[in-house]
Amino acid sequence: MTALTIGAVTVALVFFAALAFAPGKRASQTPIFTLSAPALPTMARPTFNTRPVPDRTLVLSDDDAVKTFRITSLGQTGLVNNDAVATTYRLRATGDLVTVLPLPMSEALPYAAPLALDRPLRIRGRPADATFTVNGTTAVRWLENGTVFEMSSRTLTLAQLAELANRLR
Repeated sequence: MTALTIGAVTVALVFFAALAFAPGKRASQTPIFTLSAPALPTMARPTFNTRPVPDRTLVLSDDDAVKTFRITSLGQTGLVNNDAVATTYRLRATGDLVTVLPLPMSEALPYAAPLALDRPLRIRGRPADATFTVNGTTAVRWLENGTVFEMSSRTLTLAQLAELANRLR
């Protein structure tokens, strides 16, 4: 009885293996049996934000300035290549230092006392605020693509700083 069972199983395995692995057109082969299942309800596709990531890397051109110092969010300093939070440039024409700093909206605190200007200040086509601090730093701040950018200098005037900020790319 055992030999008969083993023989029947062997014949069945050889038959199914021959059907599965026999050469021929796979499209014309019909399965021996098919299972039908009810259609499953489909779930809504997930929605993803397909807008481009805002550019947080406005830089001065190499013709205008040379990078002198960068600092990252992890505290790495020097001439690091990526993830710079603040970049300091030395202007080629005058040798003045200028710092460009992108801030997320959650970290951008308003200036304590923005300067009252005769006419509204605009940087890169957007409204901007300006301040002059006690330590002699002049700074301008504007909102672009959901990121607040700040450019500051101890030696440049507000007009020079605004002109330079408009040349950022």
